[in-house]
Amino acid sequence: MGWTLGAPRCAQLLQISADKGQNEHRERLKKGSPFTLEEKREHLDYCTDDVKGLVKLLPRILADALSLPYRQAGMYLKHALFRGQFMCATAQIERRGIPVDTAIYRPLKQNWDAIIHQLIKDADVYGVYDENDEFKEQRFSDLVSEWGIPWPRLETGRVELKKTTFSDIAKLDSRIQAIHEVRKTRAMLRATNLQVGADGRARTLLWAFGAKTGRTQPRASEYIFSPAKWMRFLAKPARGMALAYLDYRAQEFGIAAWYSRDENMLAAYPMAIRIQRWRRKPGPSMTPRRKSIGRKFAGTIRLSTLGSCMGWGCNR
Repeated sequence: MGWTLGAPRCAQLLQISADKGQNEHRERLKKGSPFTLEEKREHLDYCTDDVKGLVKLLPRILADALSLPYRQAGMYLKHALFRGQFMCATAQIERRGIPVDTAIYRPLKQNWDAIIHQLIKDADVYGVYDENDEFKEQRFSDLVSEWGIPWPRLETGRVELKKTTFSDIAKLDSRIQAIHEVRKTRAMLRATNLQVGADGRARTLLWAFGAKTGRTQPRASEYIFSPAKWMRFLAKPARGMALAYLDYRAQEFGIAAWYSRDENMLAAYPMAIRIQRWRRKPGPSMTPRRKSIGRKFAGTIRLSTLGSCMGWGCNR
């Protein structure tokens, strides 16, 4: 409910002071059942306060809708109802969580630091990590100079350590690829903090409408589909159940094109898919600079296609 309370606040219908117990409620809910009677009562009271604020918002939404021309008013209310339906679906997802193979995950989590240390020890063939498993920037800078690799540098002369820079050059040099894989895996392992409850399900707040595009924005460290792809194999359905993972591309643009029957959007949809695919995996013969420029262009196109579905015009 955290994001939805922004609307009553903006409408000056609700004054909510910072509740120090909010995080405690959220963290406990992530752990899942069983709950004591006292915990159930506290959680219901906590959620009821949020709902009371949203009830006060309804008259304002209706008043705003009635002030618009008929067609716009209908669309305005449809949008509001759709967001409400989405919040219901989000609540179900957060309540159910994702089933996790706890027989593998729990010992994995307990030995996280040892796994990272052993990974670096086995894979750091060029000695770019110290005894505390920290990346040695100067050592890496000396290596790329020794290898004659024109590595991008900051104004201070230090090497640029962006993930995209490593990814681009790694496609052209196997030595950088080896270093990149260690850095990437180490970062993903350290950032992983799945909240698995006693019932073996991972839960986290999805933060509906948290992104500028209106998408959910869960914490990457707590969401099983955000870290390294191999982590997704920890998702394991219970006996007699099934679990499907579906990933769409340019979904919003495609849906809008279909329902609007807009010929230009229908014609552009296949191109939108190709741009997104290229953005993830550009041509191998391109230089790092051209890839960087191409990615920025593809990112602009992606933002434009999403924005056009959300009412953006020439002036956004």
